[in-house]
Amino acid sequence: MSSGEQATSGPVLRPVRYTMGIGASLVEVAGRWDLVRALVQRDLAVRYRKSVLGVFWSLLTPLLQMAILTFVMKYALGVTEPNLSVKILAGLIAWAYFENSLLDCADCIINNRDLVKKIYFPRPALPLSVVLGNTIHFGLSFVVLMLWLLLWVPDYRPTLQALWVLPLLVIQGLMLAGAGMLLAATHTFYHDIKFVLAQLLRVLFFVTPVMYTAETIRVKLGAAANWLAPTYMYNPMATIIESYRRVLFEHQRPEMVLLLPVAAFAVVIFLVGYRVFLRASWSFPEAI
Repeated sequence: MSSGEQATSGPVLRPVRYTMGIGASLVEVAGRWDLVRALVQRDLAVRYRKSVLGVFWSLLTPLLQMAILTFVMKYALGVTEPNLSVKILAGLIAWAYFENSLLDCADCIINNRDLVKKIYFPRPALPLSVVLGNTIHFGLSFVVLMLWLLLWVPDYRPTLQALWVLPLLVIQGLMLAGAGMLLAATHTFYHDIKFVLAQLLRVLFFVTPVMYTAETIRVKLGAAANWLAPTYMYNPMATIIESYRRVLFEHQRPEMVLLLPVAAFAVVIFLVGYRVFLRASWSFPEAI
């Protein structure tokens, strides 16, 4: 047998494919909870490293933004919405959770390139830990919101309807986890994704009821509100933000006709994003 024949008689190499399903992957991530916790702690430490105020910046920032936007909306644009400042603060907190989670997830693989290249660990732990870390920030900011409500609105008393915040948080977190994994997978191969995302988020901020309410839009639309307002609420973040305001300020449960489609969308985007992330994860070391 010639040397050339010997060289070609070895085992046939086949490309590796990630065959683990979403359920098994979630079990694997849960089994490495110590890793997820360490990633969250590290991200929090890095974010506020050498900062005098530290984590208090996550509490101070929405208050400063609220003050600026309240001045613009109330005094510059003449919006007369009652309790406008606390409604803006609720919108800002929910939006910051949304925006920061997506931007941080987009480059979480690239930022952890050394870890991804050197050892095996469940890769979904990276974007999931990012969303979890931003959930902690949301919780801290929500405490500020409740304190501001109690101080700024003298007759405000929370009711049992406020417990709807928990399922709303689950829906938003599920949506962010799925979209975050989708962004992490695509941005790892195409670095333009984060730049496009930043511009889209800038536009989306102004068409989402963050510094105003959906009721303001309905008033401005006038007679066209009957058919344009439902279209406006197709934006998942519009429904989520308005649902937070509804359960906290109006003491009513969310409008299910709006929330249920958003919940279904959150489940779908989670499954799609997770699946895409798993299929792409074996190529991450070569891509970075």
